Amino acid sequence: MTFHAAPDITVSFLRFRKNFRLRLCISLTTLCVVLPSVVVSQTPRKAHRLTIIPADSISRQEWKNIKKLLPAPESFKDSVSLVQSLAETVSRLQISGYPESSFDSIDFRSSDVTALLHSGRYYAWATLEKGNVEDAYLPGTKLRQKLFRKKTFNYKQVQQLKETILTNCENNGYPFASVGLHDMRIEDGMVSAKMNLEKGKFVQIDSVSIKGNATIAPGYIYNYTGIWPGDMYNEALISKISNRIRELPFVREIRPYRVLFSEKDTKLELFLENRKASQFDGVIGLLPDEGKTGKLNVTGDAHLKIQNGLKRGEVIELNWKQLPVRTQDLKIHGYYPYLFNTPFGIDANLNLYKKDTLYTDVLKNLGVQYNFDGNTYIKAFVTEKESDLQSTAGLENITVLPSYADISMTSYGFTVHIEKTDYRLNPRKGFNAEGTGSAGTRKIHKNSGVNPEVYDSLKLSYNTYHGEASFDFYYSPGGRHVFDIGGIGGY
Repeated sequence: MTFHAAPDITVSFLRFRKNFRLRLCISLTTLCVVLPSVVVSQTPRKAHRLTIIPADSISRQEWKNIKKLLPAPESFKDSVSLVQSLAETVSRLQISGYPESSFDSIDFRSSDVTALLHSGRYYAWATLEKGNVEDAYLPGTKLRQKLFRKKTFNYKQVQQLKETILTNCENNGYPFASVGLHDMRIEDGMVSAKMNLEKGKFVQIDSVSIKGNATIAPGYIYNYTGIWPGDMYNEALISKISNRIRELPFVREIRPYRVLFSEKDTKLELFLENRKASQFDGVIGLLPDEGKTGKLNVTGDAHLKIQNGLKRGEVIELNWKQLPVRTQDLKIHGYYPYLFNTPFGIDANLNLYKKDTLYTDVLKNLGVQYNFDGNTYIKAFVTEKESDLQSTAGLENITVLPSYADISMTSYGFTVHIEKTDYRLNPRKGFNAEGTGSAGTRKIHKNSGVNPEVYDSLKLSYNTYHGEASFDFYYSPGGRHVFDIGGIGGY
């Protein structure tokens, strides 16, 4: 029975001198095992004990080093699991400085299986130089940290290095770059080489067009995706387009985006259509007035949300509640992103709460938000809060001032919001974090209708400080299960 390497194995042969050949068996997706002659006579269900012996004459010290990379002595329930273990052994040897390693033969003629290991020579890097690769394309490669100088030869690391360089090129205007090894030499088991980069043609996005019935300003799409006409090609941004569009509630992709390359220009086409995002719902009822016989009070709850009405991705939201006992609650929120086609946006809130005829709370908040790539932003804001007594009846003789009595507060603050998830609406991995801090002044205003003695022991003006933070970490162990580990705290 003969086992052959899997079809997707990449086998490279490098010839340096007459009668000398270095065989590299490298696999990017599977393990590579060379088993040229395997004799099987036992049934697959019989347990096997494996013994690995060297096929070549090597020193005792070198064999001692190799044995550290071999599997621990164990019994295998069948030949399939044994061969799988041998495949893993070859892969482990190849990334540990023995790229020529293979099993010359495996004898299954008894329960004691013998495997002859051809380890080949041990190779190490003498030097791996950056060659003509510019420093701008080396971030993440660790090449400048002498990772390859006098270290074990591991071609898998070279592949990872090449992939990182190509990724850096793709994100900096060179999507057709290629990279390889140049001026490669081997002397006494020491490998020397230089990286060789062919960047190809510099590419920039000449136009970004929207196909379909989507009523959205191009400037919004440019800012939201981070891709503007005239920008250099950036694969990292382009590959995120579909996921970013999925997070928008008012448009959807009809079909995946398309990048058209030609000798003259490069075009990015987005295929979008509108989807309903604005909504209105509410309920209104009548209740008898408990204080006045025969009189009815209006009660209800209404919610209005308008999105992208001005084609700029803006949001206008209103929530109104008319609660029993003549209590009203009104909240209005507005957000306008990418003001004048810049990363800045305006965020505003107005909250009004009226408690019967006792008091009224008014909260006003205005913020300027700076948007980064993705959904990360920072925001500076000012908040004003006022509480006013509507009636002082029954307060002439109080000894403790109520918390809602004629108080005003102005504060200034800053918010940092970081969002790094795979999908904003239903994340499976990544994290969100937000922190807010503010400082201001709180003032108590005297009311002539309130017992003046309650103010004697109070500090009428003082500074206030507020801070809060929250985070969520998402992790999926597999399937549809997602763990959300989070926390929130404030001061």
